[in-house]
Amino acid sequence: MIMKSTIKFSIILSIFLALSFAGKSIELPSNLSVALSSGTGNWNSPSTWTWLVNNGNLQGPLSYPNDSTFVIIQTGHTVTLSSNATCESLVIEEGATLSNSTYELVIQFMGWAHPINDVGYDDGITYFGYAPIDSTWYVNNPNNANWNIYKVDGVHTGSGNIIFDWDDGIDKSEFGATVSGTGSITSTGSLYYRSSGGVSQGLKFNSACNLQFYANLNLTDDEYPTSGGGALTAYNFGTIHMVGNSDFVTGASGGTFNNKPGASIFLEDGSLYLGPMTALVVLFFNEGILHIQNGNLNIPVDSFMFNSQETTVNGNILGIDGSNLNCFFMQYASGAILSITGEIFPSTNVGTLTCTGYSEGPNYVIYNGNTLQHIITPTEPYLPQDVNAYSVLKVDNIAGTTLNSDVPVQDSLILSKGLINIENYNITLGDTAVIGGTPADTAMVVATGTGEFRKTFTSPGTFLFPVGDNDGTAEYSPVSVEFTTGTFTDGVVGVKLVNAVYPGVRGSQAINTLGRSVASSTFNRFWSISSTGIENFESTAQFYYVPADVIGFESSIWCYRLAPDTLLFSPADTIQHVLTASGLTSFGTFTGLEHVETSLPLVFSVTGGGSYCSGEEGLPVGLSDSEPSVTYTLFKDGLPQEPTVAGTGEAISFGNQTAGTYTVDGTNTVGTVTMTGSAIIIENPLPVVTWTAFEPDTLCIQWSPVLLTGGTPEGGYYSGNGVTGSSFDPAAAGAGVHEITYHYTDDNGCSNEASLSLFVDLCTGVKQQTTLLTLYPNPATETVTLNFNGYHSVRNVKLYNQMGSVVYQNDGAEAQSSSMIIPVDNYPAGQYLLVVTCPTETLVRKLFIAK
Repeated sequence: MIMKSTIKFSIILSIFLALSFAGKSIELPSNLSVALSSGTGNWNSPSTWTWLVNNGNLQGPLSYPNDSTFVIIQTGHTVTLSSNATCESLVIEEGATLSNSTYELVIQFMGWAHPINDVGYDDGITYFGYAPIDSTWYVNNPNNANWNIYKVDGVHTGSGNIIFDWDDGIDKSEFGATVSGTGSITSTGSLYYRSSGGVSQGLKFNSACNLQFYANLNLTDDEYPTSGGGALTAYNFGTIHMVGNSDFVTGASGGTFNNKPGASIFLEDGSLYLGPMTALVVLFFNEGILHIQNGNLNIPVDSFMFNSQETTVNGNILGIDGSNLNCFFMQYASGAILSITGEIFPSTNVGTLTCTGYSEGPNYVIYNGNTLQHIITPTEPYLPQDVNAYSVLKVDNIAGTTLNSDVPVQDSLILSKGLINIENYNITLGDTAVIGGTPADTAMVVATGTGEFRKTFTSPGTFLFPVGDNDGTAEYSPVSVEFTTGTFTDGVVGVKLVNAVYPGVRGSQAINTLGRSVASSTFNRFWSISSTGIENFESTAQFYYVPADVIGFESSIWCYRLAPDTLLFSPADTIQHVLTASGLTSFGTFTGLEHVETSLPLVFSVTGGGSYCSGEEGLPVGLSDSEPSVTYTLFKDGLPQEPTVAGTGEAISFGNQTAGTYTVDGTNTVGTVTMTGSAIIIENPLPVVTWTAFEPDTLCIQWSPVLLTGGTPEGGYYSGNGVTGSSFDPAAAGAGVHEITYHYTDDNGCSNEASLSLFVDLCTGVKQQTTLLTLYPNPATETVTLNFNGYHSVRNVKLYNQMGSVVYQNDGAEAQSSSMIIPVDNYPAGQYLLVVTCPTETLVRKLFIAK
């Protein structure tokens, strides 16, 4: 990926390069104390606490927590401050409450634990050292992603501020600390991150964090309100809920905030500030979800919002003031989404939106408010004169949007709902850009000012410009432009329209500017098409209109170009309501007017032709288009046919015609013109199909299915009772005579058929024997031995294949023997039927031959 940048931009980013740290194992500090609440009570009361560890101080053991105490308020207990207080770390268990009352609580960082609490990681493994207090200690839990400076599973309430304090003399190069829990901070005060500067790592909200803040959350210094404190870096791996009218300030001058993949920040009714609006250079890297439900996103000077995932702002994105453009929102990764209901850097709070050049794939900016929104033009950071295109621009605002300057779109313009009013500016789509959504009179580009809807062309192709007007009633009247040839050098086509009759043309009072009789029917709309960078082209333009645009009779309307000169094209398509201008080599202004006959009929193309099969009705012959005032005559082999057909302004048909060569003449009051081309119709004969015999034509109902053969030409199929595929099943057909038909279709698609009658006999007396008539082996490969088992008056023995043909027959040469041997080695593998005929009955057995 090629990054666009400036020297100033590069310098700012270089400040925040990631640091590498080695994991350490830390000895337990000698002055660390761990206090657990023993019940409900006052923070300063000794009876409120029991001590897991009480290292005390110079005056002896502690009686209540101080700035070297790790405090744990246990389930079911409520602890209340009666004065300002401090601690080194704080855990409020589920079902527990800490009330600041009106006092301030300062939470010192555990400097000794920082090296095992790298805020840049949240896997509980990376740089995770070993710092036990004793065998019962449970805060040091890898599942909670390292040590916690502040863990709330219960409730932290009161009106006093909560301060996370760096100013305790610890090394500013050390690591930060973790915030976690699933409880609520309901303080009406604020939360601050106090640092006088020089800090590299700040708070980490870990992946187990799902906290609700009913208070302002400021990762800034309350003692340094102008800059906000040190250049700290903070991370969110979990979920931060800002509930009610609670603001979130994510950083200080020179600081960064990282909303990591899978992390979420939700603001209910408050605003998000990258830093104090007096701060300089604050960076917010959003790789997760940021949702501001009812507030603004505020960006200080020289500060950047890098959006790589999803940012939703149901409010405005604001810069510092109306003159400084160096407040930046950047779409920073493929798939990044910015959804906005208000304004992006309005004129009173300007800034820079950058959408393309910093991601490897499309990203999305969605305008989805419910009041009119202004679409800002993206530009390059620190280079406002360098316009930067939207990647994907989506409008989903029924109240509509408008342009304040020219807007380019690189990948896609999605029209979901609402109008884009371009007024006196241009919106330009790149050469590969497409239109998404469903353009209509409720979702289109209103191009009735001096501005144009433009599309870049680098080669022949087609594009539908989704334009229309909103003059009293919204009317969708798009324009399709197709290039079949041309030389393209930075080619651009622009479209605009006017919802009015073209000047000088007004029904029966029209000025005769066309050099013809005055038109009584006209059009309440005209379109203008311009092009640059495209030479030696041929193009077709189509103009879609609404029936309300027609003044007079739509069937009389033709497509005209009236500027820079007058050209007549084809009549209006009154079904699709479209005007078509074909064969264009230059553009101009187009509309619809009545065509008054002053010349010979226009030439259209004869349609139809082909081949049909003997016995069919023939094929249709027609004309590609027609003029209402022209009569058309069909000729077959040079002879005129009746009746003639009157033109309608649309394609016409002469119905089905038989073999011959057909041409068409068109006649009006000026004369007769022969239309272009001809329709040649050929009649193909039916194929000769025969099926003269099938052996046997009499089958016993007890027999197995037989393969039907004998139909010619080969390649057809059989049908009739008992037929499945190419087999006939006597039992399925039933006793009696059955007409079986052979069907065949030749290469011309012509079909014929032939039929035979097969008789299915009940064959009374036929028995399928398994004991009186035995044969072995079965299946057989070379010979099969047949035992009659007492039948000495056998008349004959026959062996039938699956096609019903006799492949072996013995008429009694061995009939007096008790057995006989039949050779089968020359027969194909498959199923056969052995039939033994006796004086009083017929015996059958199935024989299988294997190879």
